[in-house]
Amino acid sequence: MKKNLIISSGIVFIMLILSTLTLFTHTIKTPAFVIGYIFLDIAIVLQIIPWGVLKFKNNLEFLRVPYIIAYGVYLIIQFILFKTVIRMTPMITMSVVLLCLMGIAQLILYGAFGSIEKNQTSGEYSFYTESQRHINLILVSVNDDGLKTELKKAVDNIKYGNRKSSVNSMELEDKIEGTIEEIGRYVESNEVVEAKKLVSKLNLFIEKRNVMC
Repeated sequence: MKKNLIISSGIVFIMLILSTLTLFTHTIKTPAFVIGYIFLDIAIVLQIIPWGVLKFKNNLEFLRVPYIIAYGVYLIIQFILFKTVIRMTPMITMSVVLLCLMGIAQLILYGAFGSIEKNQTSGEYSFYTESQRHINLILVSVNDDGLKTELKKAVDNIKYGNRKSSVNSMELEDKIEGTIEEIGRYVESNEVVEAKKLVSKLNLFIEKRNVMC
């Protein structure tokens, strides 16, 4: 019995370590990552989430069926493992509850209070904050390659800040959003030179915000 308890505890510990790693990277598809998407899908369909209403497009296309299937398979494997290694329902319950908490953490850390949109280049859906979404809308109208590159750099910098921390400076956020709006107006009037100047200013604001996070 003691040996079985050690083995089962080890399985839970390894699973939790992997789940914790998903809080810092999108590359490890562990159960916490999967369940985060399941919670997110529910929030999208209902258009309800604790931090506000999620904006979404083509929600039926977005539903992460593969992730749901993967999580179902994971639960079956987990059940077989725990039933074989040790017949303890509390261990399974504890494991599922902790994974649910990790899944909720996914939503918080990846800015689920922003919007979810389709990347026009890759065709994949991604998390976007309001600022990223705004820049992506501007990019559609940009013809100048240099300006396009700088704007993409701004989006990447914002992504870096989002991954690094969920704590932001409100004052800098306002400056960032205000600058993006100005860039949008210059792009509409085809004033590329002025838009480029503002993009440089925007990247400085974003870098400052990232340092403060």
